[in-house]
Amino acid sequence: MNNKKRENQIGMTNTVNIVYLFLVLVAGPFVIHDSYFDITVTRYRFFLYASVLFIIMRVLSWIVESALTKKQNVIDANHKWYKRNEFWAMAFIVANVFAWIVAEEKNEAMLGTDARYMGLLTYVLLLVVYIFLSKNVSLKEVFAQIFLLVVCAVDILGFIQFFGIDIFGLKAKISAKDYYLYYSSFGNINVLSSFVVMAIGVGLVAVLYAKDIKKMILPAVSLGLSAGMLSISASDSAFLGIGAIAILTIYIAYREKRVDRAFLGFVFFALGRLIVTGVIVLGVTEYKPRRGIMAKLDSIPASVGLLVIAIILWLLARRIAWTRKKIIQLYVILLLICTGALLAGNYIFELGIFKFDYKWGNNRGYIWSKSVEAYADAPLTNKLFGYGQGSINQVVSQPNYDEMLRVTKKIYDNTHNEPLQYLLTTGIMGLVSYLGLCVSTFVKCIKKQKIKPANAMCLVAWVGYFAQALVNINQPLTTPIFFILMALSVGLI
Repeated sequence: MNNKKRENQIGMTNTVNIVYLFLVLVAGPFVIHDSYFDITVTRYRFFLYASVLFIIMRVLSWIVESALTKKQNVIDANHKWYKRNEFWAMAFIVANVFAWIVAEEKNEAMLGTDARYMGLLTYVLLLVVYIFLSKNVSLKEVFAQIFLLVVCAVDILGFIQFFGIDIFGLKAKISAKDYYLYYSSFGNINVLSSFVVMAIGVGLVAVLYAKDIKKMILPAVSLGLSAGMLSISASDSAFLGIGAIAILTIYIAYREKRVDRAFLGFVFFALGRLIVTGVIVLGVTEYKPRRGIMAKLDSIPASVGLLVIAIILWLLARRIAWTRKKIIQLYVILLLICTGALLAGNYIFELGIFKFDYKWGNNRGYIWSKSVEAYADAPLTNKLFGYGQGSINQVVSQPNYDEMLRVTKKIYDNTHNEPLQYLLTTGIMGLVSYLGLCVSTFVKCIKKQKIKPANAMCLVAWVGYFAQALVNINQPLTTPIFFILMALSVGLI
């Protein structure tokens, strides 16, 4: 084939990729219609329209490529089927289709109107987008910088609201009871924190790979702002994501012989947290409500201690010749420190972390217990294929309606644990295919002899989301970003 024609085709395909990524990752976080009241359906529609257009354009691009070349590889034949991330993506699509077939409420399973619009349609789009973006995507370094600017803008908007200036009137109609549960352009603090966790992953890796101090400024600022935003959002679920990000970042830093850079990123994170904690404790704003673990860490001594530890580790990391054995020892030491701190905090503040009951994790203990019971009592067909997307209210909440109201004071439409959610809605077939997709993508990326900066940013970010999702919800604001970053972690070239 003529090289010029081939280059034009590649350019066309990649232009489609870039336009879509710009829409979803750059413009998407700021798409709002009626403040926070319809933010879920607004983002869902935005993702729907953008993704349908993207898929159509990519199919047209594929047709053009087919006309110009006989090579039409979609799946990498060099790997066994169970190692192919595309296989698991298609298996997850099939699992969702079977779940829809056996669902009693077909319309709900298709659209997910009672489940934050996370129905079959959404997952088919997510997974087709994943397949397209998991191969041969080319982005310039400036795209990562633009994304970090988006992160800064999201954080700054939250800070402005934190200081009592609702510049866009997003909180104008929010009740006093819920006023501190919504921030920035993502609304709900748990949803916002899932975006911020991914942003922290990108920021840490950007610091890790920065070629000079000048290129370190933006990711350092982004890290500091995001750490402060996590403190404001007071979402305990973020701790799981941050822990996973820290572990993976240190490993990548070891492979790249830049362990000291990883801890320098942690210094920027700790500094941002200290500044915001100081604002909270010193009463610069009227912000008062705190809850969970975050409430116990809202002290200047605790934040100063975190910063001091980060600085000491950074200074030590610069002087140590790192080997595999020393990295393992570091992991053990950090594990012991975190475990000790957790045990001490649990004892001193009576957090009840190790006492699993209905009240555990802001009532997650209740919804998890009832979800497991519902799956255990399910017929074989539903054990295999689930009850369909959007079925949690029907399967878990309605049979336990009175008790759920009495224990939790609310009615759940989500298990607040994504793997458990998939087990109930798509059965064991769906859960296995979802985990297979995540594991195969992770292995494919991490087994590369050298992980490129862009791939590493995406990898660390989506792993952080995955860890937090063990206690969080799937929704159209950040779950699409998770799937897109997962695809890009292996698709970027």
